[in-house]
Amino acid sequence: MPLREALLVFVVGVLCVGAFVRPRLGLYGYVWFAVLRPDVLAWCENDHPFSLALAVCTAIASVRYYGRAKVLFSNPISLTLIGLQLPIGLSVLAAVDVNLAAPNYWAYIRMLLVLLLIPVLIETERDLRNLLLVIAGSVGFLGAKFGISGILHGGVVWDQGYGTWLDNNQLGLAFVMAIPLCWYCRALVDSPWARRALLIAAFASVAAVIMTNSRGSSISLGIAFLLMAWRSDRKLLTVCVLVLAAGGAIYMMRDTYVKRMTTLKDVRADESAGSRLDQAAAAFAMWKDHPLLGVGFGRKNYSRLVGKYLGNADQHVAHNSYLQMLADSGMFAFLLYTGLLLGTIGWLGASYRRIKWYDTEWSAVPAGLQCSLAAFAVGSSFYSFGEYDLPYILLMCAAVWWTLERSVTGAEAEREESELAPSWEHATAREIRN
Repeated sequence: MPLREALLVFVVGVLCVGAFVRPRLGLYGYVWFAVLRPDVLAWCENDHPFSLALAVCTAIASVRYYGRAKVLFSNPISLTLIGLQLPIGLSVLAAVDVNLAAPNYWAYIRMLLVLLLIPVLIETERDLRNLLLVIAGSVGFLGAKFGISGILHGGVVWDQGYGTWLDNNQLGLAFVMAIPLCWYCRALVDSPWARRALLIAAFASVAAVIMTNSRGSSISLGIAFLLMAWRSDRKLLTVCVLVLAAGGAIYMMRDTYVKRMTTLKDVRADESAGSRLDQAAAAFAMWKDHPLLGVGFGRKNYSRLVGKYLGNADQHVAHNSYLQMLADSGMFAFLLYTGLLLGTIGWLGASYRRIKWYDTEWSAVPAGLQCSLAAFAVGSSFYSFGEYDLPYILLMCAAVWWTLERSVTGAEAEREESELAPSWEHATAREIRN
């Protein structure tokens, strides 16, 4: 067994054992493995069930927390996600071909069962901070790896996927989502070195996004930049820093990148971009034929049938997460999925405004989550990401924050009252003497 593979087996084994002592450790390990995919970095040739082992150990160890499971049903974000599973599950049972829908569905539902443990196991602000640092550190590390490597080689087109990210579009969107997480998580750490590392990861991830040559990811990057600049107290400086981070990579890739982006001027003139419009029309037409439960969750039934709507032998996916959900699982799944994503983004914005008033570092939590999910919401309009785990992880982090926000604001309000109390008491005593 190669050294890298042996080291990974050892690390996963320690995390599995540690899960029985502290289930949160197993959860951190599962999320770390899901977003980093260290088996790819370790060049594992054997099909080790790393993720499954972490999931099973964490689930078994979490039985002791069964009393906290009720939080899932008192939280609108997790409750909506649970409700979404009803139309999705029915779409599998009513699928055009159940055998095509079932494999992707079982993988999806296993993932969600573990992720629903996030609101159960993450109980405090410190727990949530640790989880966000695991996510930001993992995806940020990959963004830094691809970005720095591309810079050192004078500009590289990353047109391949990585692990479960099948192509440059998924790769680019993952890096876009990492940028605001790394940017805002700096406020949650005390170590200057950790802050610098997160900042480097954010800047390098910007270069990595440019080098994926993905149009959808570039648009998402622009949305992330706008939100980050808007939230900043030093807007001009933030804009300049972010533009410089992107400008160097664009300069390296100027011929390839500019040529790629100019295709957005006339979408129909570009075969790849034009096909997305055709797929959108086909997805809508397919939904009209199967309005309630769709053709079956998991994209495979869609790919089998879409050629009939396009008039050719095309077997691609819809290239749009919302239309993919609509065609795959019907109207109710579409409404719940879209409402879950956009509703959470809107609520996080309101939460940021509430928590920012107290001038506390915890405002970084809703800001980072909202910016990352907003980037995903835009990017997923250009590809079918309905089964991608990272946005579901962030949604469950938002569910945790929904529970914790009141305790954070309450603590900050009490702190402000205690700071004001001495001056108030002093003024009252002076009035009595007078």
